[in-house]
Amino acid sequence: MEKLRTFHLGLLLALAVVLASCSANPVPKPPKPDESFIFGYIDMEDAPTWLHWATIRQFKPPTKKPYFSAGAYQGVFYNWYFGPGSYAVTKFGGSAGRTNYTFGIPRQLTEMRVKFDKPGIYFLGSFKYKDIKTGFFEQGKYDLEKADKPTEKEVVEKLLKLVKGTAVEPRLKKHLEGLK
Repeated sequence: MEKLRTFHLGLLLALAVVLASCSANPVPKPPKPDESFIFGYIDMEDAPTWLHWATIRQFKPPTKKPYFSAGAYQGVFYNWYFGPGSYAVTKFGGSAGRTNYTFGIPRQLTEMRVKFDKPGIYFLGSFKYKDIKTGFFEQGKYDLEKADKPTEKEVVEKLLKLVKGTAVEPRLKKHLEGLK
């Protein structure tokens, strides 16, 4: 009986350690001074979902892990761990109810690409999702159009609310001063 009680106590302790480690939120690493911040905006008003994520692919220099997840906040997509190279947004999406949506970036949309040699803050632009009406039995179609609004300044102001207290905040504030 004593062995069984000791076993149960050990099992409960191990379970508690596992659950505690699973519930802890990992703290993102702060960006290094040589890493760049890439961001943009997609107006999803006409889309079947809000923007929840985007994927940014590194084309040059070649790497074994070329895909980066970009977070999304009120239409803004962003990530800040990019070294010098060539990058492009390749897809974006979200979910509504139980339906997940993934949208590819049209190849002709060259504005969602960036190439840089020096670390910095790079705005890919503002875009509008446009639903293209199709027949009832046809697959849905869409397009992305370059938009004038929101401006880079307005997008940075949105981002500042999100990155408050992080290592990126001072860099974005300095960038914002240069936009005024």
